[in-house]
Amino acid sequence: MCGYVNSSTTINSSGNEVLLQLVTDISAAYTGFQVEIIFSYSESAGCGGQIDLNPTSSHTLKSPLIGNSFVYENYLDCTWNIKAPHDYVVNVEFISFHVSSCYNVNQTALGISTCNCDFVEFRDGINPNSIIIGTYCGHTLPPQIHSTYEYMSVRLATDGELASSESSRSYRGFEIEFITSGFCGRNYTDSQGRIKSRYPTPEDSTDCYTLITAPEHHTVALYFLFITPEYDNENVYLDIFDGNSTTSPLLVRFAKEAVRYSAVFSTGKSLLLHNHGGDNKRMLTFDSNYVATDKGRGCGGKLNNVVGRVMSPLYPEVYRQKSTCEWELETPHGTRVMVHFEVFDLGVVCDQNYLQLVNRDGNTISTFCSETPADYTSVDNYVKIIFTTTLNNGGTGWVADFVAIA
Repeated sequence: MCGYVNSSTTINSSGNEVLLQLVTDISAAYTGFQVEIIFSYSESAGCGGQIDLNPTSSHTLKSPLIGNSFVYENYLDCTWNIKAPHDYVVNVEFISFHVSSCYNVNQTALGISTCNCDFVEFRDGINPNSIIIGTYCGHTLPPQIHSTYEYMSVRLATDGELASSESSRSYRGFEIEFITSGFCGRNYTDSQGRIKSRYPTPEDSTDCYTLITAPEHHTVALYFLFITPEYDNENVYLDIFDGNSTTSPLLVRFAKEAVRYSAVFSTGKSLLLHNHGGDNKRMLTFDSNYVATDKGRGCGGKLNNVVGRVMSPLYPEVYRQKSTCEWELETPHGTRVMVHFEVFDLGVVCDQNYLQLVNRDGNTISTFCSETPADYTSVDNYVKIIFTTTLNNGGTGWVADFVAIA
């Protein structure tokens, strides 16, 4: 290695020895490097490794108990890379969970999301900078989680505070079950996510159903990054229903014609996608992200992904309501957010109808109304879009794309 190395870079040895060698010449003088060395168990002791999942069966993973110990070891740093078959995703069910919180800290009062000592971390991919799905500790079973694509990583990290006392014997680690599922037949229940259709295989059915279910008193906004139609076959289409069944009202059918900027807004907590293939089992391919909100149809939400799209409420309809909608956009740790407005039309009344970009500290970066915003790149991995409207709003709205950059 030379030059600049990201501070999050981790190197793991394959055995119990490693040689660190520094080679320099007289051409330049720099400040050098600082590394942290941690001793941990290897894959041969059950600490980390590669797990390839089978779509016809589940796989159970337990945290390592070295030497038949009652509890897991101090100073563990175990990472498991989980791989499902192509076009499948990884689902996680928690069977048991007992991971020590910080010493002398009431973890129950703080909540399972505050885990700064021992923790289990799930990432949506196997890259060190992949999106963190969740970080958990304590004795409460975490919720079901799943990956966006076929990869997920699981990391167990422990510090040195867990003593071999009777009180510590309750910290036995975790037992989790991995199950694969395909795009078809899946129910998305997270408050936000990304849905990307897969190319059908000859074994697939001609009908693929996918359900999005938001919490009670929420609605769902589904934003399409692209839809590829079948121009020569009207029997290939994507129907989206305003509910959880095909008897619910049909909101839209995408078929032979391409629509550049497409979004669907539910009136209730569910959207059902029905992707129908023709005789040759060809289906519409698409990439989309969705977000749930309790502020009204299409009004704001929180999105966390490497790429995505958001639009003004009910786009391209004119949104004539007095409201303030907020979209929080977040990309993986160590990246920045770049926002690009594909469309921007807020009409001519600017004093009460406008859009703002706000940073993590709540400071307004820019305010826009009549002019199209220039591309914006944040200083960290977060930016908020605030859209303020009144009854006299006259524009068709806006379309904003965001992407994570280094």
